[in-house]
Amino acid sequence: MIHIKDKNIRMQVSKVILDEVLEFKRFHLELPTSKHWIKELMDIKLIDDKLIKSLKDITTISISNGMHPQLNVYTYDCIRYFINETQDKFIFQLGDKIKETNTVMKQQKPIKATKQLNLFD
Repeated sequence: MIHIKDKNIRMQVSKVILDEVLEFKRFHLELPTSKHWIKELMDIKLIDDKLIKSLKDITTISISNGMHPQLNVYTYDCIRYFINETQDKFIFQLGDKIKETNTVMKQQKPIKATKQLNLFD
């Protein structure tokens, strides 16, 4: 599921893709160029009987796991996006991570003392 609001696009991706992005193994995301996404991601104007298509201005990309979309949301700069006509896809190049929202930190186990210190022998 993808939402576009105020120059931000929010994508729900699989856990594998999310892990690849977080581990710096993947630096781009892809969407198919279906009629729906062309309508959502492009401004189409009719000027002098010619169709003029231009990409909408998107500055940030928020990604989350599709299974838990509200749990962990990571927001990245969108360096640029374009249409790769040979693959028939929109390609979004990711920049720096801006923020993490609702992330659950792994809690460290408390350190248990194996010996009790006896200072007053």
